[in-house]
Amino acid sequence: MDQIEKRETDNGSDRATEILQRQPHKSLQSENPECENEKISDPNIPLTWENSKEIIMRQSQNEILRISLQKHLRKLNNVVDKDENLLRFCEICRPDVDEVWKFFEVTKLQIEERKLVVLTCVEENFGEVVEKILKILRLSEHNGLQFESHLWNCLKKIFSISWILSDACENFCHDHLSSVLVNLMKLELKQSKHIIFYVKFSLGILHNCLRLVNECKDEVQNILALKNFESISSEYKDFPMINAKAYIAMSYIINESESEHIMADSTVFTFLLDILKTAWQSSDHMSRKYGMCVSEVLLGLNNLSINDSNKVLLVKLGCLPLYINIAQSGSRICQGGSKIESVAGNEDEVTLAVTGLWKLSFSSSNRPVMKGDKICMEVLHQLEYSENPSVCHAARGALWELYQPDGLKINTSLDSIRPHVMISYQWDSQSTMIKVKDKLKIAGYKVWMDVEHMTGSTLEAMSLAVEGAAVVLICMSEKYKNSPSCRSEAEYTYKLRKSFIPLRLQSNYNPDGWLGMLIGTRLYFDFSNETEMDGMLAKLVKELGTRGKTTTRQDSVDGECFSS
Repeated sequence: MDQIEKRETDNGSDRATEILQRQPHKSLQSENPECENEKISDPNIPLTWENSKEIIMRQSQNEILRISLQKHLRKLNNVVDKDENLLRFCEICRPDVDEVWKFFEVTKLQIEERKLVVLTCVEENFGEVVEKILKILRLSEHNGLQFESHLWNCLKKIFSISWILSDACENFCHDHLSSVLVNLMKLELKQSKHIIFYVKFSLGILHNCLRLVNECKDEVQNILALKNFESISSEYKDFPMINAKAYIAMSYIINESESEHIMADSTVFTFLLDILKTAWQSSDHMSRKYGMCVSEVLLGLNNLSINDSNKVLLVKLGCLPLYINIAQSGSRICQGGSKIESVAGNEDEVTLAVTGLWKLSFSSSNRPVMKGDKICMEVLHQLEYSENPSVCHAARGALWELYQPDGLKINTSLDSIRPHVMISYQWDSQSTMIKVKDKLKIAGYKVWMDVEHMTGSTLEAMSLAVEGAAVVLICMSEKYKNSPSCRSEAEYTYKLRKSFIPLRLQSNYNPDGWLGMLIGTRLYFDFSNETEMDGMLAKLVKELGTRGKTTTRQDSVDGECFSS
């Protein structure tokens, strides 16, 4: 680059950085919606000369930022296209990489500017730069990642930027997942400083892809085997962050029959709980050291709780006070004269914490511990009246599991009073099951099905619906098996020894885990293909016989049940 071009680029970067540093910082977790930028964009505020001038100034400043960032990003693309020598690439582009990194550093607490930086990086195909670098690494003598420190710092910043983009943009995850998967599959497992970061970066992006994009699961399963994750976990067993990321990534792709693969040891869970505690105590609910927020850690722990041994281990390691504190965030509960203060949590965090308590309650070993925790029970009883339907639903589900084993009063008299066919299903199957319900009504059956997903008296409604059923239709799918609601419903059906008929709602799905044990060797009716519904309905009606059939045709009983 000649001196004039370099001087112009540097001046543009300096100008952009100066603008960013002048911007008033706004917290990403700010609870004050009346920040200046939002006031300006509020359509209810009349446009005056003062605020229109401010809008124009901000738009002009953002345009300067965007153009400056574009110059650096386009140079990276041009150089990596022309030269596959990573050493030369780093030598030429190190100043540009430093400038791009500076944009991310300076905009940490500036919402609008941060969005602009992320969007510009995606639009200018920064992901393709990373893909090309990864490909060169796989094919070159630098597979061992042995670089001089200043060149490695350049690559490390490129990898870190792509990691940040994967956390902020679903499209980035979707477009560049395959490259990361191949990268992990071909990785040489060596314990060097550079390789350790490289593994963290790869697992970090993979985790974000699995967390943000539902379609990623199938692609990961097609390319990576569990043995790849287990090899990484084994090689880096002394590195808690790598181990934790590997286990969390595995938790997204396995089914319950493979849950022994995510039976983590206490080191992994202690590490994750420490991150959760640190993130919860920080002002923005983020662990800066490990780049994980409260919701992210809770979701990972809830996924790992699919394994029953993990449920028990988490409680033994003392997860309950932290979960409870997040669940009851914003309130104060007294115990023995002392007060537990909690930071205000957002609705996602509260929902995930209460869902975590619900999942832990499925372990018979955990139930006495949870029931003996006065604060835990008080919080759950408070939250069963939450205005948030998801929180209310999860709290009542946990209470159901905690009290139900001791025996609830079962109203068996309903068996002889207008018994019905109950449909137990997961919410994604609703459209198909409404058609089945309507057909059964026409055939003269009385059908109970929750079509409103109401949460008012969920526990009471579900228990009464099961108790009063002549037969229960259990609508099998992977999401049904993974739903705590559906599990409570199906296991209560089994406990009361009610007749039930399995229906398959997901093509090629074979039940495993707790659902596989409950279904056993029973024959099922396949409703996964709607073109064959009429034929399946005829067979289902024959199997139902007179169970749930009324002497005259009546409307279905639409009520509340655990469908989530």
